[in-house]
Amino acid sequence: MEEFVFFGVFGGFAVAAGGFAALWVSARRRARRLELLVSRLATPEDRFDVLEQRLDDIAARLEQLARGQEFLGKLAAKRLGHAAERAPSTPH
Repeated sequence: MEEFVFFGVFGGFAVAAGGFAALWVSARRRARRLELLVSRLATPEDRFDVLEQRLDDIAARLEQLARGQEFLGKLAAKRLGHAAERAPSTPH
């Protein structure tokens, strides 16, 4: 009877130790993946530099669009001015 208790307790401890070892290996593997992920992330300063560069690019593009809009407005006014000169005016 004592042998059953001894082997039951010893077996229980062995199973628990095996379970803890498996959990430790799994946790270590997840920790390594997270460390790799964190190391791949840029520092906040780098991210702000990229954001600043992208905002400068957007501002330059908006400036180009504004110049194009101004050009088209001038062109339309010029063409409408010529069309108004050519169109006969009819009295009402």
